Amino acid sequence: MKIRVLFQIAFAFLCLAALGCDAGVDGRYPISGTVQFGGEPLSNGQISFQPTGGGTALSSSAAQVIKGKFEIPASKGLVPGEYSVVLIAEEPSGQKLQGSDGEGGTFEYDEMVSYVPEDWGRLSKQKVTIEPKKNVFDFDVPRADAPVAEPEATGRPGGGA
Repeated sequence: MKIRVLFQIAFAFLCLAALGCDAGVDGRYPISGTVQFGGEPLSNGQISFQPTGGGTALSSSAAQVIKGKFEIPASKGLVPGEYSVVLIAEEPSGQKLQGSDGEGGTFEYDEMVSYVPEDWGRLSKQKVTIEPKKNVFDFDVPRADAPVAEPEATGRPGGGA
């Protein structure tokens, strides 16, 4: 009888493990998808999901985008709710800059610029809703015509500069 109960428990565990890709971990759920940038898969960048401030204690998470694909496992996923989508992607501008090595020497490096439109960058207006399941999103981000400057810091929340 004991062997039968152990077999049933093991079978139930295996069934749950097989469903694990869609199951939440500590209330978090996996996110994956693709990012097209200017009509092509984004070769390299970062995508993050930030809580919109809807009054609940939501999480945030990020992933590297490589060859147009990203994946966040449930263990680092998001709790259900609404999130802003923020994309970071830089590329060389063609200009060289000079840097200091801190010991009196200098070096040359490529200036990096972003062509991610402001409404997809740090001031993103893009929203997604995470649901209690595996969440798959495919984003088609337009490429800005000119490099987009980072917004200036406006001081700390709650006052002070």
